[in-house]
Amino acid sequence: AADGAEINQSAESESASSEIRSARGRSYRVTVQNVTAGNGLSPPLVVVSSPHFRLFDVGLPASAGVSKVAEQGATDVLEAELAQNDEVRATAKAEGGPIGPGQTRVIEVVVNGGGRGSEAHLNLIAMIGRSNDSFVARAQSIDLSQVDRGAITVALTNFDAGSEANSGNVEDFGPGGHPVDGAEGIV
Repeated sequence: AADGAEINQSAESESASSEIRSARGRSYRVTVQNVTAGNGLSPPLVVVSSPHFRLFDVGLPASAGVSKVAEQGATDVLEAELAQNDEVRATAKAEGGPIGPGQTRVIEVVVNGGGRGSEAHLNLIAMIGRSNDSFVARAQSIDLSQVDRGAITVALTNFDAGSEANSGNVEDFGPGGHPVDGAEGIV
């Protein structure tokens, strides 16, 4: 389901929006806006990579790092995975706590070497609050050559990491919740 943002020409979305601006050469300012009516987002992690890198693949199992973001909003495991990947050029995490409905957060990411033009692509990931294993991201990363001359607005999509069962029971969101029996196993 398309949740998320606007890309200058796209329609209003339901979860988050991101505005990306080129600033000071290879420094990019990403503004994430939560456009949900009543759900929070975890502090997003921005990833700049080669065009060949994929943060996740729809229809395949999510990595342990993507699953942890989707389940808990924690980025530590994903950041460790990304640090080991030669295709990843830079990462930056938003500071502060959750982004509430209508709130925005700005993340600046600096790309050292080879960060301009079609050589660098950007994606981001954040947990959707009050879900068992949902996250927002882009299925296709954003070519940063699109922002060399200004700002663009992009749509984010709501994904299910497939790491926990979708029971629909409010009890599953408590301290002992998040059942894994019956999990789909794929994004």
